[in-house]
Amino acid sequence: HLSASFVGDYALAAPLLTVVVSPPSASLRRGETAQFHASILDPDSNPVTGLTPTWSVSSAVGTISAAGLFRATGSAGLYPGAVVAAVGDLEGAADIEIVPWRAILPLLLQRWDRQVRPDDPYFVLQWNMIRIRAPKAWVESTGGPVTIAVVDSGVDLDHPDLIANLVPGWDFVNGDAVPDDDFGHGTHVAGILGAVGNNHAGVAGVAWHLSIMPIKALDAQGVGSVSSAAAAVYHAVNNGARVINLSLGAVYHPSLQPLEEAVAYAISKGVLVVAASGNLNPAAGISLGTAVYPAAYPGVIGVGSTDTANGISSFSNRGPFVDVTAPGSSIWSTYRGGTYYGMNGTSMATPHVSGLIGLIWGRNPSLSAASVTNIILRTALDLGPLGYDTGYGYGLIDAGAALESLVTGQTSAEGLSSLAAESPSLPPLPTDQGPPPPGSYRPGVLLVKADPAELAKALAALPTGLGALSVGAETGIPGLVAVTVPEGQEAAVQQALTALPGVTDVYFDYLLYAM
Repeated sequence: HLSASFVGDYALAAPLLTVVVSPPSASLRRGETAQFHASILDPDSNPVTGLTPTWSVSSAVGTISAAGLFRATGSAGLYPGAVVAAVGDLEGAADIEIVPWRAILPLLLQRWDRQVRPDDPYFVLQWNMIRIRAPKAWVESTGGPVTIAVVDSGVDLDHPDLIANLVPGWDFVNGDAVPDDDFGHGTHVAGILGAVGNNHAGVAGVAWHLSIMPIKALDAQGVGSVSSAAAAVYHAVNNGARVINLSLGAVYHPSLQPLEEAVAYAISKGVLVVAASGNLNPAAGISLGTAVYPAAYPGVIGVGSTDTANGISSFSNRGPFVDVTAPGSSIWSTYRGGTYYGMNGTSMATPHVSGLIGLIWGRNPSLSAASVTNIILRTALDLGPLGYDTGYGYGLIDAGAALESLVTGQTSAEGLSSLAAESPSLPPLPTDQGPPPPGSYRPGVLLVKADPAELAKALAALPTGLGALSVGAETGIPGLVAVTVPEGQEAAVQQALTALPGVTDVYFDYLLYAM
């Protein structure tokens, strides 16, 4: 079975065993047969003996014997994950494509019928890449000169499966140019979207060749703040990122405003922002349907998580802020210390979408952000209720179909308005919220929007009973200054500052969490 334990707002999953079905896919005519085999592997990819899988297949596709002999009887079409080998509650799957007899020769001659299988040894554990049909997409693109900023806990800067794709970043937690990962989350996210593929090592990312800009905004516990996250977004945009991956978030509070403005700035510059829809965690205020930000901000691609059976992951949030879904359960990827690990979370689903953007822009860098978004939404595999729904959004991303649309020239941004009309509107933001509860913001700091000269006057005009106040370090956020205040006095100082002329807004340094 899979052992899983929740840590913070996301889960770590250590796959004890993995079921690998070979071949991973088969293209057959009706009436033809294929022999499938199942290998049971330990975490080091060593075979485990003494376990016999149970084979199953949807009756709409065909039949399969206890020995894995499959016979195609269904209608022509692609059936992702149709053949399933199960050992207890572990499953491995293979795709089936049934083609008409009269069309088999032309199909075999078409370049789109080919697939690319990387030689990375852990690729056998990457069921997620098969689900999004990455091997078909890799025929057309494995990435290109696209910079994706990973705003997270940093990245293992020496990881052998990432180092070739890394470009300089920044650490907004420690204030230096070494955004090394002391948590593991950011390294895992980076590997999903951009681990070097086909290099005889480790895993393959969705895009094998791109530039990963590591920006550290979360600390060693996977916790960050508005000031670090917003500054990270501005840094990414101003240093050439075309995509920003935000596998982090928080429930709404007015003090998130600086992050909303940073995201709006990125979108205005043609940067695509992709964010996790959130993991269910009532203790952190995230119940089913609770909007999580920045995923719920306008223009952000919000991503939910699916499991190995293409169902919504048990931990995945649902709501009108979910635009698409991607695999997020038991995802094998890079980890700190040069290692590899399995993790669960909408955090893991999100970089699949960012990596797909890298594939699309890698093949056609002239496409607008709106066109890329349109391609991803329109080519997603519609699961659940017909059309848009708040579980799957527009569906499970399909990298193969997305890249095929580039080949066939279907790259217009037309239709985005009709897509938007299909999805429900986001709920209105809460109003008149008081200070956030203790423990949900960085103590001793307020973020003040004011002209520097006016701020100095405002601080001098405050009552002496509020304690010593001073302007802190640069925030990296235009127009926003950090002011240090005595711990426990944040609410009183906020109220006093807000009432003074020259001060536009005062925010708590609200906390965000890895998802």
